[in-house]
Amino acid sequence: MKHYRAHGAQTLRASSKRLFFALASAHKFEVWLSDVNLSYLHSIDPLLRRVFIKNPAPEFKLAPNECVELLRPLYSLSDARDLWHMTLQKHLTKEIGLVPTEADPSLYFSFRLGELSGLNWFYVDYLLLSGTPEFKENCQVTHRKFETYGDDTLPFTFAGFHLSKKGPYLTIDQTFYLRKLEELDRSSIFSEIQSMKMRVAWLSNTRSDMQFAISQIAQVNEEEYKSDASAHLKSLMQLFGRHTKT
Repeated sequence: MKHYRAHGAQTLRASSKRLFFALASAHKFEVWLSDVNLSYLHSIDPLLRRVFIKNPAPEFKLAPNECVELLRPLYSLSDARDLWHMTLQKHLTKEIGLVPTEADPSLYFSFRLGELSGLNWFYVDYLLLSGTPEFKENCQVTHRKFETYGDDTLPFTFAGFHLSKKGPYLTIDQTFYLRKLEELDRSSIFSEIQSMKMRVAWLSNTRSDMQFAISQIAQVNEEEYKSDASAHLKSLMQLFGRHTKT
């Protein structure tokens, strides 16, 4: 039986991204990036259902009537992301003492003597952190509990952003992301347009002034696109120019 229950990876809200970077810059915190290797396999909660796989690889040498049972969540399993997030949330709150924000379950604060001492944003299996030297030392608990690597310091690229530091200021740039987007022509089918609209929407993280135009383009359905493809393509491509020139 197939499993159709909806699941999705938590992602940081656009407003929370700006809050994270603004606080890190205002407090002159160090910013670093960590990556949890094979994160889903670290889930401590068991699967809520029994999952069997028929002949997953030739190395198993199974008979036609045999299969294997999945004991740990894997990336292709729909509910694996939820199980990993539950594990990470328990670790961040109970073992490190971070406080989740009510508006965004992916953003955590750390306080010491009533003052902000650290920030933690998790995006699937990446951890973007910022804080005092004491906070960074406390975060070593995560390295010991999970197989992590990184602690990359600025500059680095993360989730479509290039982060760097110029003097006391934290700089966020998406120019490299824009250059990777390919312009479409009149022969493009609607599914390609849909994919491009989602990619362009990501640019609003650094260009909030583009949000209204992106919202208008997102409302175009397939019938409207077919009736006037040139006009919609022109509107979409104009966003590239707006982001490139300013």
